[in-house]
Order: sequence, then structure tokens, then C-alpha cells
Amino acid sequence: MLTISKVRRHLVLIFFVLFVLGFFVIRELKFVSNLSLIVLFFLSISSFIKNYKKMNRKEALPWLFFTFPLVLHLLQAFYVCSQENWNYYLDTLVLKASFFILPFSLMVAKPLQKEHFFKVLSLFFMVTLCYSLFLVVSYLLDFAHINESYIHAKVIPVPINHIRYSLMLVTAIASACYLWQEKFVWGYRFEKSITLFGLSFLIVFLHIYAVRSGLFSFYILLLLFGTRHFIRKKKIKALMAMIVLVFSLPLLSYYTLPTFKARYLNTMNDLCSLQSKQSANQYSLAGRLISYKVSYSLWQESPWYGIGVGNLLEKTNARYHRDYPHVDEQMIKFPHNQFLRYVTSYGLIGLLVFVVGFYYPLWYQKNYQNDFLLMQYALITLSFFVEGTLETMHGLYFSLAFILLPLWYLKQEAKPSLS
Repeated sequence: MLTISKVRRHLVLIFFVLFVLGFFVIRELKFVSNLSLIVLFFLSISSFIKNYKKMNRKEALPWLFFTFPLVLHLLQAFYVCSQENWNYYLDTLVLKASFFILPFSLMVAKPLQKEHFFKVLSLFFMVTLCYSLFLVVSYLLDFAHINESYIHAKVIPVPINHIRYSLMLVTAIASACYLWQEKFVWGYRFEKSITLFGLSFLIVFLHIYAVRSGLFSFYILLLLFGTRHFIRKKKIKALMAMIVLVFSLPLLSYYTLPTFKARYLNTMNDLCSLQSKQSANQYSLAGRLISYKVSYSLWQESPWYGIGVGNLLEKTNARYHRDYPHVDEQMIKFPHNQFLRYVTSYGLIGLLVFVVGFYYPLWYQKNYQNDFLLMQYALITLSFFVEGTLETMHGLYFSLAFILLPLWYLKQEAKPSLS
């Protein structure tokens, strides 16, 4: 018999899945993820009001740590200097509210069942696989033109930010490995063959897509978790085979995939141009290097408390105009590094608060023993070094969703290992 509690529990799962699937259309149809997030929040409020007295305060603690970045942002209101800066501050505040809404929604929800956890990962993997198959077809239909565009540092046209999608690809690959290891199927044995095919295809497509952030994360995670797994199992031959694969796969991709070769040559050209003053207008890496220098010089103005997130846009523009007038207006950018972005805005104290708030749930009750959660934290952390991952809706939603998903499952009293 269905009760209100069971209906609410099913609705929370349904709208969380819709929230995740909305990532695939987030550029054109933002309302899918946003509306799902709002519904999740209202469902959680009704549940919170009903079960407040029964809640375990200790279990709520790690979820509340995720609100630290929002608290930091709220305190920064005292730093705002002008009306224009205030408008920018409010725009970023709306985004940071997700640090409270999604963790609170899942904190109040009942623990996620193991079967449902598997199914969410499987569904994400299958949708990513279908989406990537579609992109390969579009690539083959416009083969010459897209290969030419890669020479000019473009990517296969996709209605999602290419960096975010490359991270989604790595998460889908990790999900497939986990589902294969756990022998999960929806009900048919042939699904394991589909999982193996999909896993192989996504690895190949990651190299066709040839986005540096995704490839960098993939190989680092493969080395770290692959080495850890094979040493645990004492499979030295398999470890050696993996190391050979790590070095041979990029080489094979270079000689067989035009997009990968073009990306590699572009990267080498970027590296060779770092010393040129005008290179920031033509080359990605040179522009990033200047953005790091600008951010570092701004941080030195107030190393402990930061310059204030609301003032970041104005002061960044002013510093570019003063120190790097040769950089075109459209090439002015914030640093592609999440930690540098935080230390500039909030100072060393703010960065410490962020690190404690974001990473404490990983250590709470030894959650780091969960391989999937540990992998996802590693992936997001790697992205922090090359992107302001949490400064865009897609990046923030993706990061929170796939860190909170295993934590939602681990809310159970008995915490079986996912390794």
C-alpha cells in the first residue's frame, strides 16, 4: 500500500534523476534541472517539517558542511563596493544557493537503496552512451569540416559546454566499470555485453572528442585507481598491461584520430607561445597563464580575507587594463583554477573554510573507503586545477550531484563497500 512517505520517497528519486538528465540540455533548457531542484527542495521541506523531531542530528552534520561556501558568500556582502558590483554579487549568490538546496534535499530524504543507486548510475551511463553515439554520427557526416575546426582549437559541436561534457564522459566510464564489476543488470544477461561495448566506445570517443581536461582526468584516475586495484588483487601482470595501455593509447590515438592529433599539435603550439605578449589573444594556455598572474596579484592585496567576490569582476578588468593592456577585451578571463578563484575572492581563511566544508564529508565515518565517492572527489578536484568548476551552473550541479549521490546511498546504517 502506497503511503505519503513512500510517494514522497519515489518523487525525490524521480526528480533527482530528472535533475541529472537535465545536464544534457542545460544550455538550451535550463529549466529541466532548475525545476527539478526546486521540486526536490519543496519535497524536502515538507519531509523536514514532519520528521524534524526524529532526525539524527549527528547524521546531518556532513551534509551541513556543504553549506560553507554559501555562508562564505553571504559574509562577502560586506565587501561589495558599488551598485554594479552588488548586481554581480547577487547573480553569483543565486548560483551558490545550490550548496544549500541540494544537500539539504538529500539530507532529509530517506537513504538511497542499493538497487536504485545502481540504476541511477546505469541510466546516466546509457544516456551518455546514446548522446555520444549521436555525436559520432554527426562527426562522421561532417568529417572534413570538423577535423579542420580542430586545427583551429574547436571541438565537435555539442549543446553542452565541452569541458563539462568531457568530465561527464569520465564519470560515465567510471560508472560502467563499477557496474561491470558489480555484475549489475536490469534483468537481462546480455546487458553486460552492452555495458562492455559502451565502456569501450566511451573511452574511444573521449579520445575522438579530445578535450584536454577530460583526457587529463581520465589518465590520472586510470593510473591511480587502476594501480590501487591491481595491487590489492596482487595482479602484477594486469598492472603492467594497464601501464602499457596508458602509454600506448595516446600514441595510437595520435596516429589514427585526426581530432586527437590536432589537439596535441595545438597544445604544443600553445606551450611554445607562452612567452609572447600577444599570444593571450590567440592561444588558450597563454591566456590562462595571464589570468593566473592577474588573480595572484589581486590576492596579494588582501591575502587573509580576499578582495571580495562581489568586487572580483571589476578589479579583474581594472588589473588587466593596467598590467596587460595588449589583451583584447573579450579575452579577459577569471583564472581557470577553482582554488585560486577562492583564495582571491575569500582569502586564505576563506579557502580553508571551503576546503574543510567541501572535503569533510569524504572523511566522515571513513566515507573515503567508498571507491566511487573517492573517484568522484578525485575527478572534481582534478578539474579544480584547470577550471573554475563551481562557478558555472553546469559545473556546480554536476559536481554536487555525483558527490551527493553516493553519500545519499551511504546514509544507510550498514555501509557495504562499493569497491
